[in-house]
Amino acid sequence: MGDTLSCTGAANLLRITRQAIHIAIMVEKLKASYVDGHWEIKKSDLEQYVRDKYDRKKTLYKGQKQFDVEKGTISLPKAAKNLEMRYSVFYYLVVKQKKIPYKRKGAAYVLKIADINEYAAKHLEGKQIVLSA
Repeated sequence: MGDTLSCTGAANLLRITRQAIHIAIMVEKLKASYVDGHWEIKKSDLEQYVRDKYDRKKTLYKGQKQFDVEKGTISLPKAAKNLEMRYSVFYYLVVKQKKIPYKRKGAAYVLKIADINEYAAKHLEGKQIVLSA
């Protein structure tokens, strides 16, 4: 048991919520075993999760890239930064007010760059998403 953690233990170690750990397990970003009614996470798997977490090259959903600038998709945080908007304001605009269409892929919000640019041209003084990886 010394080399495994519960969801609570992993969440406390990473200073995130248990729900975030559960989501990572469900979307298969974090390896875990379901034993006797609870999840057990190997410390080595948690370390791998931390290494891969912010690597966009490894951000996959069902084996496909979640975000691919070449195919015209971008993450909500990256779009907000590119438009020089606070994330919370952009999130509210997209998710709550539904001003820009998006898709959920696991825990991520995926937006089409063309949809963002169309909205920005009309409502954000012509700001545009700069296409860069």
